[in-house]
Amino acid sequence: MAICHAGSGEQSAFLSWVAAYRKNYAIQGSQRGKQTEAELLQAWPMLQQKPAGVIFISRKQYEPQLHNILPNYRVVEARPTFGERLLRIKNPNAPVAFIPQG
Repeated sequence: MAICHAGSGEQSAFLSWVAAYRKNYAIQGSQRGKQTEAELLQAWPMLQQKPAGVIFISRKQYEPQLHNILPNYRVVEARPTFGERLLRIKNPNAPVAFIPQG
């Protein structure tokens, strides 16, 4: 999971600003498919505080658990690639952003 503080301004300024405030929290590869809500809260403690103005970015495979943890967040997903759409492949590693509403 990566988190970044939401801001305004021009895109180039925003991207450099995000790089300064971004933080990554990793779960080891063999454990990725077995995570419960409680385990995600333990691995990613910032989910308990939910700081204002923070966008949470994670893998699609954690979306069901994160929906319950972050109920007042809007979900934005990356568009599947042409090959994924053509072959109807579900990519569990696709990025999903949880953006605070309001």
